[in-house]
Amino acid sequence: MGRSYSKEDLVNMILKLKKFSPDLEVGIDLMVGFPTEKMEEFRDSLELFEQVPFDFGNVFPFSYQDGTKASVMEPKIPSREIKRRMKDALKFLKKKNYFACYFRLNTGISFYAR
Repeated sequence: MGRSYSKEDLVNMILKLKKFSPDLEVGIDLMVGFPTEKMEEFRDSLELFEQVPFDFGNVFPFSYQDGTKASVMEPKIPSREIKRRMKDALKFLKKKNYFACYFRLNTGISFYAR
């Protein structure tokens, strides 16, 4: 997605902040099904939860916006596959003991730590 930082940079910064301020709550928004996203990359996103104690967040299915770079990228992830990955994300969050549920007409997932 063209980020100027790595996953490791993000994890290290969050862990430093949490160490400095243990009461700090950290949230995350994840997008599922960005064009070209491989299954390995989807799983890699979920693995962030193994490294960072997130307190809350949302998981959104990718949706196309006309005129953006992403709208013309290939290959596109089929909507059926995005829905399957969303279900996998919900199961994963519940397994990690987050309270997680669908919102917005069953399209996005909201979660928080118990």
